[in-house]
Amino acid sequence: MVTPFGVITAWNPRGTDLTEPENRERDGDLAAVLANAGWLHVRCAGSSPDRKHSEQGFAVWAPRDTLLGLAAEFQQDAIFWYDGADFSLCPLEGECLRLPLDRNT
Repeated sequence: MVTPFGVITAWNPRGTDLTEPENRERDGDLAAVLANAGWLHVRCAGSSPDRKHSEQGFAVWAPRDTLLGLAAEFQQDAIFWYDGADFSLCPLEGECLRLPLDRNT
């Protein structure tokens, strides 16, 4: 069984498209925070279903509330969370939405 983990990025804060160098700098800042905190983390990338948009980030084994706080610090709107069985999209405020989202409802 896989233990719960979250996926977080520092790219494109608040949905604002930054340049590649700006995003890479933010990514390095996030990597430093994760390393300094001692959380197990691995590089990963998230993509839109059509693969037209992708962002670098990290899978991180840390408490969900901790990662939501870190997402707020890096001006993100949400994290992805894997609870050991399912992935969810967890916004900074409100309920997590289990994925995949049912587009018919």
